[in-house]
Amino acid sequence: MPPNPSALTEARAAGFGAALIAVGPVALTLYTPALPLMEEALSAPQAQIQLTIIVFFVGFTLAQLAYGPLSDAFGRRKISLIAIALYTFASLFALLANDIGTLIAARLFQGFGAAVGTVISRAIVRDRFEGLATHRILNLMALILGIGPAISPFVGGLIVDSVGWRHVFSFMTFYGIALLCAMWLFLPETNDNRAPARARPRTILRQYHIILFDPRFLLPTLTGTLILSTFFAVSTVLPYVLINQVGLTSTGFGLSLLLQPACFTLGTIISGRVMHVMPLSRLLPFAMALLAITAISMPIIVLAFGPGIATVLGPLCVIAFASALVMPVFWSAPLTHFGHAAGTAASLFGFLQYGCGLIGSSIAALFPDPTIGAAIVPSVMILTSVFVFTFWRKHPA
Repeated sequence: MPPNPSALTEARAAGFGAALIAVGPVALTLYTPALPLMEEALSAPQAQIQLTIIVFFVGFTLAQLAYGPLSDAFGRRKISLIAIALYTFASLFALLANDIGTLIAARLFQGFGAAVGTVISRAIVRDRFEGLATHRILNLMALILGIGPAISPFVGGLIVDSVGWRHVFSFMTFYGIALLCAMWLFLPETNDNRAPARARPRTILRQYHIILFDPRFLLPTLTGTLILSTFFAVSTVLPYVLINQVGLTSTGFGLSLLLQPACFTLGTIISGRVMHVMPLSRLLPFAMALLAITAISMPIIVLAFGPGIATVLGPLCVIAFASALVMPVFWSAPLTHFGHAAGTAASLFGFLQYGCGLIGSSIAALFPDPTIGAAIVPSVMILTSVFVFTFWRKHPA
């Protein structure tokens, strides 16, 4: 029998939310230190190795469109258990893969399963909490999320250097098993308004149309997702910049990426203190101005001084800090007016976020010089976000 919903405290909601939402980013970032080594091990060209990231993004992005309506119809707990089980089995198949085709297929299904976390985590919070409590939980989720997936490249580098690249999938498999057990034992059902009729395709499409074209959803969502997806956009090229061009080892690569979570953590700590004094929305102009300055300077710095930890990761650290300041606003604002369909709204948010990441990573991979891709693509995405934010502020719903 599922636990009583009253047992879902703010701390437990934040813990489960962070553990769920981290599944996808961990599955991506834990894996990146292994990319250069996999080319030789699987006798596959760089383009096919990068495809294992892109297909993960495809599965991860598309599946989110299904999980929201399904969780509105049948419940958050049931859908989460099924999806994480799929992720776990796909991780096991990736571990056992002996050719690039099998690995690509396994990564696609990993993406299908991992997508549930992004949707369900925010829907659970929206189901049970409101106002300042929502911001507190989302801020704690952001803190945990910033630390976990960001240290995973370091952990992945240690795994690759000590026992081989294949065992990054062992880690993913055990993570899936542990999360399944914790959800089965401690995660209650939070959706009290389950209605199987919501799973009808016509109903889903109508609900998506209503939400997507509502400016109260669309404008804050585009502002936030274009920022948050920049980190995924550069994920396909950073290993080739920092390992192949700068000369870092797999462990060194993972260690260098710890700079981003340090800045992200600092941002969440500051926002956590600020929210008790004033609304976080007041930080938006400052954060967006900082992002605009960084976006303009990033390609100039890289082109002037060449690839390096400071020139490539420095601007990304500033982006991490600025986004963390206002991430609870980006996560909560699009769902505020759609409590009756929180899962569906969270699905659209996740789809747009990772869809932007998929497009960005695909474009970055097209650059002959990965350093140029790592500088230009995030800059364009951030500046586009600033433009949308400006329109949002001038035309509030």
